[in-house]
Amino acid sequence: TDVKYQGFRKDNGSYAFVYWAPTNIMTTDFESTMSLEIACFENTPKIVDLMDGGIYEMPKDMYEKDEYGIYRIRHLPIKDYPMMIMCGNFE
Repeated sequence: TDVKYQGFRKDNGSYAFVYWAPTNIMTTDFESTMSLEIACFENTPKIVDLMDGGIYEMPKDMYEKDEYGIYRIRHLPIKDYPMMIMCGNFE
């Protein structure tokens, strides 16, 4: 399954990255994760479940941050509906 994604940026410098795997859950079981690197300078990235509106802190064992503000995120859950990673004051 191909992962689809889109990025958004606000005037205040915050941004979000939305991703999902379009899957026909009526005919297919789907469970997956992905890893990525993002720059997030203001705070730790948060995961937003766009289905229920929940905003979640990332567990510390899920990411590493280097001295340049780059986060290496491992085992990010992929759903058949859009999820979002939020950096800065994107709310």
